[in-house]
Parts: sequence; C-alpha cells; structure tokens
Amino acid sequence: MLLLPKMIEILVQGLLIVRDAAEAKLKAKFPGRDFYIGMDTALLIGEPSVLATGLLLIPMAVVLSIILPGNRVLPFVDLASLMFLLAMVTPFCKRNMFRMFITGTLIVTCILYVGTDISQEYTQAAVNSHIPVPEGMAEITNIVGGATTPVGWLAVKFGEFF
Repeated sequence: MLLLPKMIEILVQGLLIVRDAAEAKLKAKFPGRDFYIGMDTALLIGEPSVLATGLLLIPMAVVLSIILPGNRVLPFVDLASLMFLLAMVTPFCKRNMFRMFITGTLIVTCILYVGTDISQEYTQAAVNSHIPVPEGMAEITNIVGGATTPVGWLAVKFGEFF
C-alpha cells in the first residue's frame, strides 16, 4: 500500500513535465492563444480521492471474486489497474469517495462476470498465439482491458458467430 501511491506520484510528475513543455512550445509558437492538452487517465490517478478509493476497492474486488456465484475469475495482476476504472468515473461521481466506491464495486462485479464469460476466448487466443499456458491453469482472462467493456464483450460474442 506504500509503493503504489509513490509509483503513481512519479508517473504523474513525469506526465506533467511533458504536458508543461508541450504547452510552453505551443504558446511560444502561437502567442495569445489558449491550448488544452489532453492527457491520459494517469493524471487523474494522482487525485487523492481516486487513490484512496482505489486502495479500498482492491480488497473489495478480491472479496467479490470469492463470493459472487458463478464467477471463475480471481483477480491478481489487474488489481493495480482498477485505479484506471475509478479515474474514468471520478468526474461523474464529483470526487465523492462513497459514490466512487459504490460505482467501482458495481463495475468490478460486471467485469468479473464478463471476464468469466470470455475467459475461454482469451485462453484460446493465447493457445493460438503459442503463448505457453502454465500447467494446471484452466483458463486465463483480463479484467481491465478492451474485451471486458460492454462494447468489447459484444464484439467477442458477435465474433463467435463467424
């Protein structure tokens, strides 16, 4: 719990340096104009409400993975990526940590079920790509990725018809 906030702080500092340098160059080249530089969600991860709620959501995701009926996903590596999901809902929740936690819990619940549903496709893709699947592992999946979004899940399900 100590390492993740420090890593995020370093990441955000690096992104801010790049943003500030790009803004300075643009203002020098085009004086008198305003520029809005779009940045990655990593900048929002440095927000204290996102960081605190994300740290609370990590154990909740593990508990949900154990108690949800029909779930076959036990999140491990993707737990640190849950912060990116929270960063995206932060503006809609107005940085209210309670709303963010409830929304994050609902999102994690949906993602665990979608991850369970598409785990066979993920595993087959790994096998087809000649990626070694460890001995004794039944299926693999990703809970924070393009395929676990509603649109990604629909695309995977649509692709099953062909």
